[in-house]
Amino acid sequence: MAPLMAEVFAKRGTRAIVMRGLEGLDEMSISTDTQIWDARDEKVREEVFQLSKLHLTPADLSELAGGEPVENAQILKNALANQASEAILNSIALNAAAALVAYQNPQKSFSEAMKEGFEVARDVLASQLALKLLENWVNWTQKQV
Repeated sequence: MAPLMAEVFAKRGTRAIVMRGLEGLDEMSISTDTQIWDARDEKVREEVFQLSKLHLTPADLSELAGGEPVENAQILKNALANQASEAILNSIALNAAAALVAYQNPQKSFSEAMKEGFEVARDVLASQLALKLLENWVNWTQKQV
């Protein structure tokens, strides 16, 4: 199904990245390599993104497990404060990096662009700017009620 989705995006001239971790998750995987279908310039480029390209050690998916909504919210806040486990921080940064790659439409290969995107994403987490943005958004929505 994923290759078909990528082909539809390519034929429409839409920039998109369709991905599936080799363990079957529909996201950039922190536990294994990820199959990528990169739709751009009306073509689909297929590759397997290897965690080793970012010098990351695969993590067990159990390290990403959440729980009840309150617990999940705290996990997210901890991550945005750069105070979560490496597995959680790397998982967030991997997926954010893929979004940056799709948005920026680089002339580089997906894997090359991911190196830069991953550094940017980890820098944002370290800066806690994403946490400040979340807090501002929560405060704004509370005023709208």
